[in-house]
Amino acid sequence: MRSFDTKNQIWPIILIALIIRVIFLICFKPWLASVESNQILQSDAMGYHNLALCILNGFSFCGNAFRTPGYPFFVAVIYYIFGVHPWIALILQIILSILSVYLVYRIGAALISEKAGLWAALFLAIDPHQAYHSLTLTTDTIFVTVFLAAVLSFLKAVYADKRIVFSAVLCGIAALIRPIGLLFPIALVFFMFITKRLSFRRFFASSAVFIGIYS
Repeated sequence: MRSFDTKNQIWPIILIALIIRVIFLICFKPWLASVESNQILQSDAMGYHNLALCILNGFSFCGNAFRTPGYPFFVAVIYYIFGVHPWIALILQIILSILSVYLVYRIGAALISEKAGLWAALFLAIDPHQAYHSLTLTTDTIFVTVFLAAVLSFLKAVYADKRIVFSAVLCGIAALIRPIGLLFPIALVFFMFITKRLSFRRFFASSAVFIGIYS
């Protein structure tokens, strides 16, 4: 297990990620009313937008039982603070996308090496799909960020003797954003088992705490 210490080499990559996403933002111009109506609020994005308005106006889900509440609640909070402006949510998603680059670096450095973490972060930073999805009113960006934060927190619990509670809470939030998140605790507990970093007793205690809080 490598150190969790942050190295200065990651910051140029963070800057690259920021520049690419700002270029996408300027070219897309999501603050324009025509862009909002014709490009942003389409398909799934319109559904999340309407659910956020339901939460904002009546703290209800308007009878929709097919969407998880995490992302609409996130958007509703933004609308409550800044007004009903989807482009502000997109700017916050750009910040989350850049945070994901940093989290990938930390995970790669912890699991493999500092160099591996930097390369992984660079690939994510320059990936145009990641930049594009940060400018869509969908769950992709926030889900990835929360999931990566959960993984990093989990690794700290297993390798650096930190508490596992925070990782369980983040996994729960990820599941509220996208249903696929329901499977991640099983994978993480299995990882904890095969690494054999913990004693048999501590493994079961940590697993019970993790699953209990997640549930």
